[in-house]
Amino acid sequence: KLPESVARIANFRAVDINTDIKASDAFLNLFTDKSYNVERFYSPGYAALLFKMLTETKYDFILLEGIYLMRYIDVIRQAQQHSELNRKTPVVQRPQNVEYVIWERLAAAEKNVLKRLYLRFLAKRIKHFELQMMNKADLFIPVSQTDLDIFQRSGCGIPAVAIPTGYVFDELPE
Repeated sequence: KLPESVARIANFRAVDINTDIKASDAFLNLFTDKSYNVERFYSPGYAALLFKMLTETKYDFILLEGIYLMRYIDVIRQAQQHSELNRKTPVVQRPQNVEYVIWERLAAAEKNVLKRLYLRFLAKRIKHFELQMMNKADLFIPVSQTDLDIFQRSGCGIPAVAIPTGYVFDELPE
């Protein structure tokens, strides 16, 4: 339930996505070139809804909160080409972390050799995805300067600025 002040200006849609880790899916993913971490969050239903929304309604900007939503960048770009409404609407990527660094740390701390190897494999794949995707948005806004520095050293070449999470209002907007 949204506060009335938000409900007046926001139009939310939800699509259920089962992101549970499934051993069979994780195993089959070994034979692809995709990141299992990312693929768990992909939904054809969400992709279809996103395309529909972007071809029917004008937006000021398109915010992809976290790297997992970058999986939909091709859908967004297709919608932008298909409809004049959002052809020039900027796409903003806002990663909350440098995901591959987290997975590399998990792998380094793992005592079980097989699990450590698998975590390194996952880290390598998510790093490839993350670095491949970071320049596909129009603006890059990570939540810390440390993260921005890592991304820029790794090749982030689009306009970028670090903006911390959260904002304190002196008073709430009406």
